[in-house]
Amino acid sequence: MSYRFVTDYQNNNLLRQSFFELALATFDIDFKPWFEIGAWDDNYRCYSYADGDQIIANVSVNLMTVHHQGQKKQAVQIGTVMTHPDYQQQGLAGKLMDHVVTHYDQRVAFIYLFANDQVLDFYPKYGFQPYDESQFTFAIDQQWQPLPKNYRQLNCESASDLALLRELAFNRRPNSQRLGISNNPSLLLFYATIVFPHQLYYFEKQHTLIIGEQSDDTITIFDVVQTQKEAIKPLISQLITNETTTGQLFFTTDNQEFPIEQQLQFTTEDHLFIRSQSETWSNQTCFPLTSHG
Repeated sequence: MSYRFVTDYQNNNLLRQSFFELALATFDIDFKPWFEIGAWDDNYRCYSYADGDQIIANVSVNLMTVHHQGQKKQAVQIGTVMTHPDYQQQGLAGKLMDHVVTHYDQRVAFIYLFANDQVLDFYPKYGFQPYDESQFTFAIDQQWQPLPKNYRQLNCESASDLALLRELAFNRRPNSQRLGISNNPSLLLFYATIVFPHQLYYFEKQHTLIIGEQSDDTITIFDVVQTQKEAIKPLISQLITNETTTGQLFFTTDNQEFPIEQQLQFTTEDHLFIRSQSETWSNQTCFPLTSHG
């Protein structure tokens, strides 16, 4: 049976709604609120098959600006790979992968994605190789002291706070020149408004957003969003308590304010795969969590 290949349909109400429904059924993720705040921009592109006005298979790409080994690179991250259950076993996702890889292979420095344990054999068929990443921790010892809180939590229901999030997302600096991300507003807004809407801490004087949470004895920092470099230890110190003993960073940092330990990351959800003809990769870094498509 022949299906219709469709792309760039974010302004087509029927196809867009069908995409939302398939993503919700497949991943339990509702893209609609993200679209309604205007976060679906030209950096997020869907390549899909449609049966009538129903999206039945999809491979999405995020156009990324990646800072790697001190150089600014244009890359593509693949995500939202899904097929409706009634249309599986027809090779539709594979055909879409072929199309995406062929289209972007010579246009960007590399193509990458994150895969769970169930599909680890799928992506090597398209030239992707698995790579390890590191995870980063730091001790909250006697060198740290909780400081008075001088921040406010952002409210994603507030138009002014959404405007602030958007400005930070568009103008952010990378946290590391070893491996960092800039100009990824659509993904950062997705994580800020959909995944971590209650973990947004804004420090006005430093114009810095920390996405994180304090739980029991651990402070977890998912991202630090800045438009210019500011010290982060005084900001983290406002989020910790007297019971905090450990910190975790879900991104690579060039920070030298405090000792950071690293070890290889063990995960069942986000295995890194990269297709590249020229880039060399170290397992001493990790892509920021808030940049995962």
